[in-house]
Amino acid sequence: MITPSAGQRPLDARALVEPVDRSAVLAARSHGPARRSAAVVVVGTLLGAVLGAFALSLVAVTIGLVLTLITQWVYGALNVTPSFALVPWLTLPAAVGVCALLVVGARRGTAQRRERSYRLSRFAAANGLDFTPETTDLDRPGSIFRIGVDGVVRDVLRTQGPHPVEIGSYTSQENSTRGGSHSWDYLTVPLDRAHPHIVLERRRTLGARGTLAPRRPLRSLDLTLGSGLDEHVRVLGPRAAQDVARQILSVEVVMPLLGAPVSAEIVEDRFYVYSRSPLVTLDPATWEWLLRLVATLSSALHDGNGRGATEAAHEPPGPMPPPRRGDGRWVVRILLLYPVAATVAILVAALLARG
Repeated sequence: MITPSAGQRPLDARALVEPVDRSAVLAARSHGPARRSAAVVVVGTLLGAVLGAFALSLVAVTIGLVLTLITQWVYGALNVTPSFALVPWLTLPAAVGVCALLVVGARRGTAQRRERSYRLSRFAAANGLDFTPETTDLDRPGSIFRIGVDGVVRDVLRTQGPHPVEIGSYTSQENSTRGGSHSWDYLTVPLDRAHPHIVLERRRTLGARGTLAPRRPLRSLDLTLGSGLDEHVRVLGPRAAQDVARQILSVEVVMPLLGAPVSAEIVEDRFYVYSRSPLVTLDPATWEWLLRLVATLSSALHDGNGRGATEAAHEPPGPMPPPRRGDGRWVVRILLLYPVAATVAILVAALLARG
């Protein structure tokens, strides 16, 4: 699928969108990594029960306090002696409901991750790619893989051969007491030989937000590209890399990157593209865009080291498709609707008490 050749076959995206059998997803999981032992399952269940009870108590207390304040405010506004008899009847169902939403959301999230992995594996197989659901092997030259601790690379799709094109998602934890995490999606294309470390960032312009590279080279300077590109991008690297930057980061290479909120990096014999927005998705339009981007970059990077690549060889990728929204907004609607409904119930009770 993702190759530098102009004669690549059309993208087969059916696995990303066609209905899937739940039993097939579970069967694929059973052939995956080894299942957890019974002891781990029991301990996890008990721990979940304890945390669930604690969460239920915490949520109930919080909701009860909020409803008590609302009751005092409503009854006070109507000059009626407050009655808190309704508070327990509103608190307990709400607390149970919130915990139920959390459980349902967690279960749905697990099911969606399994289905996503299943779809991506079938998509990879249909397009001649290797798929790795998850790995902690960070033996990659990209600078993002040196950021944070406990790094994990997920949803890796890779072409076959000694110099593969690779797309994946990297996450790691903040190496400090403040907590937090790092997350990038990346695309990497091979170069013909090793080069100095150079990064490319997009400048903030009217109608486009800027981007920053995950990590800049040590003792780097601003390099110039010419051809009007310096108005749109900032290139950083050692002084000795000036000629290399102009040779590789040609108009044919840089212009396709301006259609997405990405940064780029040349490190060793690899050209990386980094994005905070998802690249590995279940959206066929995003994969079509990635296909055109890889074809354009591969053609430009391997045709005279970026110079003289023919625009007719590949369709320009154009702007990156916007990410599709998930279906989790119903939870937000319910959480926003409850305070309104509870306030109305308290108001009705206050009006009845006022007579």
